[in-house]
Formats: sequence, C-alpha cells, structure tokens
Amino acid sequence: DEQLYKGLGLIPMDADLGAIFVDLLESQVAGLYDPVNEKLYVLSKEGGVGPVEKVYYSHEYDHALQDQHFDLEAMTEGLLDQTDQLLAHQAIVEGDAYTLMTYWLQQHLSPAEIGEVIRASSDPELQAALNQIPAIVQAQILFAATEGTQFALQTQLSGGWPAIDAVLRDPPASTEQVKHPEKYN
Repeated sequence: DEQLYKGLGLIPMDADLGAIFVDLLESQVAGLYDPVNEKLYVLSKEGGVGPVEKVYYSHEYDHALQDQHFDLEAMTEGLLDQTDQLLAHQAIVEGDAYTLMTYWLQQHLSPAEIGEVIRASSDPELQAALNQIPAIVQAQILFAATEGTQFALQTQLSGGWPAIDAVLRDPPASTEQVKHPEKYN
C-alpha cells in the first residue's frame, strides 16, 4: 500500500505508512480490543470511568463478543493483499460496534452524559491530529466507521441482531457492497 500511495502521489515519497498508522492510533484511539490476547482497553483522559469511557467500553466489549462468536482474526486471514475486501470486513465489524454503542448510549446515559460524550468526540486537539494524517489513510478509517455504521444500522433495522450476526458470518466482499447494501444481498 505504501508503494501504491507514493506512486499515486497520495503520500509523500519519504513517508512511512507504518509510522503514519502509529501516529493515527496514538492520536485517535480511545479503546482497543486485542483479539490475540482477548483483552480490551479503554483510555481515560481524566483517570476515571465516566460516561465517555463507558461508551467506549460498550464498543470494545462488542468487539470481544464478535471475536468470541465469529473469530475476528479468521475474518481477516488471507486478506493482507486484498485491501478492499479487508476494509469491507473492517466496516461491518466497526459498524456493528458503533451501532451497538449508539443504542447503549441512548438507553443508559442521561442527556447531560450524552452531551459530555458529544463534547469529547468534538475535541479540537483530536481533529487537529487527524488533519495531520494523509487523506487516503483518513478515508479508510472513516469509511469503516461511517459507511460501516450505516450498513450495520440498516441491516439491524431490517432484520434485528440476527441479521448482523449473519453478516458477520459472511462479511461483504467489497466496499461497494458496504456502500450499496442491495449489492451484498
């Protein structure tokens, strides 16, 4: 990918794509589920557990459940050179977690706590750090979050959680199927 992005002029010739992803993760990730060690982590800027951390926890806990039932590592096995298919798989995994996180937030937080979560998500420091990441890398991360959530939400609304489970068992083969769910079916 690094050679392709450089060849297309999407990242500078002296850029290190691995370092770019590390910078992205360091600046943007608030939680992480590690399927290898089967552990989840949530960062707290304040050092405690408030509504923001609870929301992130619900997202990462969903990843743990996905892994338990669908083996997240197996979903991406053999896809190292299949960037589009890998992104489609990441989109359903993230989309499911964002959908569940949103439902959890609506059901368990007060309006004031939801406001706190919204304020935390629009932190200017986080946006400034994201703006330092090349657009092609931003687009991949944002695709999994935004398009994946739209796909997962539409799937969940039309068929409930069993429909999401079915998609996790048989993920979309391309980002086209994520953007156009009628092409997935």
